Amino acid sequence: EAIDVPEVDLSNYYNKEQVDEKIEAIELIPGPQGEPGKDGADGAPGKDGQDYVLTDADKIEIAASVNLEDYAKKTDIPDTSGFTTEEEVIALIAEYGGSGGSLPVSEEGAF
Repeated sequence: EAIDVPEVDLSNYYNKEQVDEKIEAIELIPGPQGEPGKDGADGAPGKDGQDYVLTDADKIEIAASVNLEDYAKKTDIPDTSGFTTEEEVIALIAEYGGSGGSLPVSEEGAF
């Protein structure tokens, strides 16, 4: 049911569209530039950094964490000075557990 409401005079008010039009018409002009602030005093200098020197205990700890079983000694690897092809080198790498493939471009000119 409609409730009897007395008429309200809205003629002194803007509707949404009118408000949006007024907002869009506003030209934003920057205000005057303020005076620059004063420079603050420099802070105290920081401490100099120090190089860390490995101690004997550090060296022992690092050496203990390296597993040399996965590496071949230089004396175990045959002389490769007679190799003339990339395939020979790849075959040798595969012999020592490498995946083969191809040599990087920077290495190919060595043959």
